[in-house]
Amino acid sequence: MKKRPLPFLNFQSLKLSLALMLCSLASFAQITVSGSVKDQKNEAIPGVSILIQGSMDFYGVKNGTNTMTYSKTGGRDAADLATFSIDFDFEKYYAQELVKYAGKTVKGQEQILTQKYLAFFMNSGMEAYFNWRRTGFPKFYTGVGNGNSNRIAVRWQYPLSERATNAVNYKAAIASQFGGKDDINDMLWIVK
Repeated sequence: MKKRPLPFLNFQSLKLSLALMLCSLASFAQITVSGSVKDQKNEAIPGVSILIQGSMDFYGVKNGTNTMTYSKTGGRDAADLATFSIDFDFEKYYAQELVKYAGKTVKGQEQILTQKYLAFFMNSGMEAYFNWRRTGFPKFYTGVGNGNSNRIAVRWQYPLSERATNAVNYKAAIASQFGGKDDINDMLWIVK
């Protein structure tokens, strides 16, 4: 049987792929960005402000006056929309004590993990919760309204259906993992 080369691995398709890739890179190259951020030793950290400012640009935040539109009730009708203006300055924003990076310290780690938590909001399922459970950051304030003695649960209980239909294995799992107690406040072995 004669072997045939795969149709997508020929010289013509390779040239076309390379041309498309170069066109894509050229479109990115039209943006000129400059600047630097300094650490606590007043040494430049290459590329940091570029990435942050690029993120701000993505969300439409720019130096100067920004006009924001929001829904007063969560609806989409034009009559429901309102606008407000806010003045923004990158240098003042970055200089704030809560924003300025604290370096390779526990506070610096907390800042990074808090930003990661915020970035996961509404787009990464349970990832933000799992990272909080693993690291303890960001710090949350809990109150009496959470129904768990002012604590955030660190695991789910087994469902009632598991207890009813698989009682022998359920009891064995609870005994081996949690000392016989199915408590939402007991740490999982993977995060101990």
